[in-house]
Amino acid sequence: MTPLVNNESSEIIRMLNSAFDKFLPETSQGVNYYPPALQPQIDAVNEWIYDTINNGVYKSGFATSQEAYEKNVYPLFESLDRVEAILAESGDYLVGHTLTEADIRLWPTIVRFDPVYHGHFKCNIKSIEKDYPHILKWARRIYQMPKVADTVKMQYIKNGYYASISVSDQKEILTEKGLNGCKDSTKKSGLQRLTILLHLISWQTDQPNTRRPCGQRPQPGRTQDLRKKPQLHSRHPHEINMM
Repeated sequence: MTPLVNNESSEIIRMLNSAFDKFLPETSQGVNYYPPALQPQIDAVNEWIYDTINNGVYKSGFATSQEAYEKNVYPLFESLDRVEAILAESGDYLVGHTLTEADIRLWPTIVRFDPVYHGHFKCNIKSIEKDYPHILKWARRIYQMPKVADTVKMQYIKNGYYASISVSDQKEILTEKGLNGCKDSTKKSGLQRLTILLHLISWQTDQPNTRRPCGQRPQPGRTQDLRKKPQLHSRHPHEINMM
């Protein structure tokens, strides 16, 4: 017998959908998360979700230039907005009012989004818990299905990213919040961005001790209003409340 090896997740999920039915209890055999009637819709949703969300968080997180980061982070949140609209209309799942492969492929990215991608990969224009109520409700619905919660080890997830994956090449990249201090994803013009960057540089170089320990307040007597200054990203390590 020749072993077959495959590391392509989109193909493995199809194998797991049907190839091992005979090893399952009879009550679980025949369950199909890629039903023929919904395959065109599932394939269409998978295509843009994979490119801009599943892979979009990595393209944003490993970007080594401001241009590359913005090229991917804005489409990421445009697609999350699109998912939010789909779920707001359907009220339950992405395709056909039933759990399908499309939901299963997106769900791990959403579970990891706030505790990992929002902070470590600077995908912080919005968060799932605060800005996407329908995605959050959908994620909780799946999490509360039998045995699903057993697959989520949040401490392992956070350790696996923060301790093992370095994004040090991103240290010169400013996030949307760093540029304008808000969650609006509207792009600024080149002149606006240049003005903000120059303001940030001049403000930092004019301060005698800007590298204060995290959380330490400015010393009395300083007149700058930090609430009006561009703030660089801070880590957002909190997992989504799934209950």
